[in-house]
Order: sequence, then C-alpha cells, then structure tokens
Amino acid sequence: MNSQRTLSRALLVVVVGLFTLMTRYGVAPASAAVDCTKKSGTCIDTGDGSVVIDRVDRRPGTEARDETNATGRRPRVKIVDQTAAFCADATANAAAAGGAPQPIVDICAPLGPLPVAPGREQVLTAFRELPLYHGAIRTDPAVFTLVNLETYFWCGDADGRGCEAIGEAERQVTLLGQPVRIRPKILSYQWRFGDGTSQRADPGRTAHTYRRPGHVTVTLTLTWTADYALGTGSFQPIDDTTTTTSPSRVLPVREAQTVIVGGG
Repeated sequence: MNSQRTLSRALLVVVVGLFTLMTRYGVAPASAAVDCTKKSGTCIDTGDGSVVIDRVDRRPGTEARDETNATGRRPRVKIVDQTAAFCADATANAAAAGGAPQPIVDICAPLGPLPVAPGREQVLTAFRELPLYHGAIRTDPAVFTLVNLETYFWCGDADGRGCEAIGEAERQVTLLGQPVRIRPKILSYQWRFGDGTSQRADPGRTAHTYRRPGHVTVTLTLTWTADYALGTGSFQPIDDTTTTTSPSRVLPVREAQTVIVGGG
C-alpha cells in the first residue's frame, strides 16, 4: 500500500513538474506541437503526447538528432540536456513542495556564436600599439660634463622615479569583446652617447667618459616585453618585444681649465 502511494506521488510530481515546465516555456499541449526540427535552442516537443526536452542546433551545417528509441517510438519523457534536466527537477520539486519554481536563467534563448578568445597575434598587436613610456634621460653632472670625467646616465623623471616604476604599470585592453590584461616590462636600455659609442645596460645607472670637448646628443632606446592574461586567467609571457626611444638630450662636454690663483 505504501509503495503504491509512493509511486503515485512520484508520478504526480513528474506530471505537475512537466506541466509547470511546459507552462513556463509557453509550450502548447499535444494538439499544438512544437516542431523541433525547425528550432534552435532548448526545444520542448509535445507532438505525440510525450515530452521531449532537447538541446538542438538547427543552424546551417548541423544535423538533426535522432529523437526515437530502439523500438522506433519516442519515449514518454526524454531529457538529453543536463541544463534542461536540472530545470525540470527544480520545477518539479518546487511544485511538489507547494511553492513556486525558483528563478532560473532562461535556457530557451536561441543558440548564439560562442565567444572567441583573442589569439596571441592579436594580443601582440595590441601590446605594440600601447602608449608605452618613452623614457627620459638624466645625467650627473646635470647641466654639463667635463672631458675625462666619468658621467653617469639613467632613465627617470625629475622626482627620482626610474623608468621601470613609471612605465611598467598593468594595462587593460578589450579584444573581441573580452578584457585582456597586459603587464609591460623593460628588458634593456640601449644608450647612445653621441660620440659614436653605445652601451646596452640593465636598469639603474650607467657610466661613460668623454675624451673630447663639444656638444653631444644622447638618446635612449627601451626594449619592452610583457606578460598577458585573458580575463581573470593567469599571466603568461608574450614572447616578443617592442621598442620606444626617448627624447634626445644635448649635453655640453667641456675641457677643464687650469686656473692659477696666486697670493699677493
């Protein structure tokens, strides 16, 4: 007796749940069937008195699914989409408990194109188009230097910040509608001292000594690379570089004069 009551309750839950689900998605009764061969999305077909909940794709180039069983007859209830199964269970349970179905994101929207992640080449192009810091040349002595005197050069601003502190802040760009985070970093500093010599250096100060007086034009080229991440994913190296060149700096190089100061 108890087993019969349990079975009856279970059947009632299924019937009520499916009726509620059909009502929720606006599915007509068997006399007004939905043609699952012409729809894309989550299709609920009641064409022959059964209920078929299926995830179908009727876009060009796709093939319809065989929705019959081995006997050639459609099963009474066929749920082949896990999302639809979840919705059916949730609705049936809520109906059996005497409450309203829980709010569920509508799964009947037409199938749209899947989002496409930006490729490495697209990220690399965006990195090269970033307004990266060009650098600024600082020297010690600051105004002019002397022949045979060691002169110090570094990249930074008047406030004492180095170029890496200024230019390596994380940036964000949008590619194919998706956020991409880029962390630029300076690989090297290429100094051209204006007297025909150059030096590739690491961050920090580098020294050079001029042998002849005159006015020299100093330039600095920064070589950049970067790490990038798609959305909230982990960062990975971009495995390529780009360069920026600082404004030039004209530096006077003077020859020291010997001044004899005699006593009376």
